[in-house]
Amino acid sequence: MMKKFIRILIFVLIFLGVITVITIVISVLAGNKVININLFSQITPTPNPYHQLSYSAWIPDWGINEGLTSLKTNAAKFDYLSPVWYEVKEDGSLINKKPKNAAKMFSIANKNDIKLVPAIAMFDHELFTKVLQNQENLQRHITAIYDLVVSEDYAGIDLDYESTKLQDKEQYFAFLAELSAKLHQADKILIVTVLAKWGDAVIYPSLPETRIVQDWSRIAELADQVRIMAYDYTYSKTQFPGPIAPVNWIKDILDYAVTKIPREKIILGIHLYAYEWWLEVDPTNKDQEFSSLTFITNYLLNNSSDKAARAYTYDTVLKVLAENQGERSEYQGEQIFKYQKTNSDTGKLENRILIYIDPVGVRQREQLAKDYQIAGVSYWRLGREADLLD
Repeated sequence: MMKKFIRILIFVLIFLGVITVITIVISVLAGNKVININLFSQITPTPNPYHQLSYSAWIPDWGINEGLTSLKTNAAKFDYLSPVWYEVKEDGSLINKKPKNAAKMFSIANKNDIKLVPAIAMFDHELFTKVLQNQENLQRHITAIYDLVVSEDYAGIDLDYESTKLQDKEQYFAFLAELSAKLHQADKILIVTVLAKWGDAVIYPSLPETRIVQDWSRIAELADQVRIMAYDYTYSKTQFPGPIAPVNWIKDILDYAVTKIPREKIILGIHLYAYEWWLEVDPTNKDQEFSSLTFITNYLLNNSSDKAARAYTYDTVLKVLAENQGERSEYQGEQIFKYQKTNSDTGKLENRILIYIDPVGVRQREQLAKDYQIAGVSYWRLGREADLLD
């Protein structure tokens, strides 16, 4: 009797399961809907405080002195260093922006066993297409990079190419393939820095063609590291303030990344900077508040603006906090400070909202990298970051 009951129960459960699946399929087809199931956002990585990360940082040529000061203090922390010393010309040759005191960086790197991997910066897709679509320019570019790395005895090169036309995608990968092969033959590494992505069917706020070109799976086949710039979720030229790199968004990026790139090649970019939005107070409107500086958490609802937010280092943030009274709050691992101050240049009173990351926020993002068991983290940028790296 019991066996018969169990057989009936199993049959009922199977029948109900089949009916449920059929119902879902029929409802989808009848309503012409698409169910977007993100399997990876459901995954919670197992916390792993003991996972070892590599640490790297960028230093722009215009912040070399500040970067060197910080490097002297924090040298023992870093495995890689990427000073942004080169740019691209339309004929494929390189602009050398290495400062006169670059030798000091070489010295610190050598003493602390830090691999020096300079970055080449490129932000102009019109310029880049002239390199990629002209075989002579392309070969000149590959040769220029290879010769630079070998002659200066760099550990490798970091390609920070942040704007590419969709029509240039195949030429872009032909470029990466040839450069990667040449560098690897010389026992040098290739790092490719990419824009943040968190899905294949996402409406991206900026540079959508570049994000399509930057196919992470294909890049990972050629590069030794893929550095993901997981910041500027809200960038400086938006109308309203918003989070720069909210934690849940970073999780979405990493969930996507581990499906495209081997974990041992993923580097999480962490921002150390702050943005401040402001608005002059209207003296004729005593009821004016911060409503025109509403904190927008959804980037799709935040229009671009002609006025850029002010960018601060953490040194400046600490000074602002020490000198002003205001309202503090927190959102997704970043701090928000609302205050008023008279602009010393204009004499006008301003409502201000400062979005910044503190040491707890930096540790939180480093822990995410450990939890996902990826290769490491890279900071933008080294210099005047106070105690963010302690």
